[in-house]
Amino acid sequence: MTRQEAYDIVRRHLLTQMKVSCSETGACKYRGPDGLKCAIGALIPDSLYNVRWDTFGGNNLTDIVIACDLPDVDFCGKLQDSYHPETWRERLDELAVTEGLCNPES
Repeated sequence: MTRQEAYDIVRRHLLTQMKVSCSETGACKYRGPDGLKCAIGALIPDSLYNVRWDTFGGNNLTDIVIACDLPDVDFCGKLQDSYHPETWRERLDELAVTEGLCNPES
């Protein structure tokens, strides 16, 4: 998977879901309640997902990137953690520019 492919998947996922995937305490969850997934969670194939990644101390992004053979996707996770869903489209557009990626809607 390329960074562009990861961006496209995350963009489509977040703009469809329009909800943050988090625990009752507000902690980001790769796989949350009601089938929600965070930005990085959308990139993790079901066959490779490990529930330990969503437990305290088990969510090391480096481990997930290696286990799932993902490109550098740190830029994706910051989006959901830092902004409200209503602003995701605008932030994703900005992210494409700053990361040198193509915006599929342009």
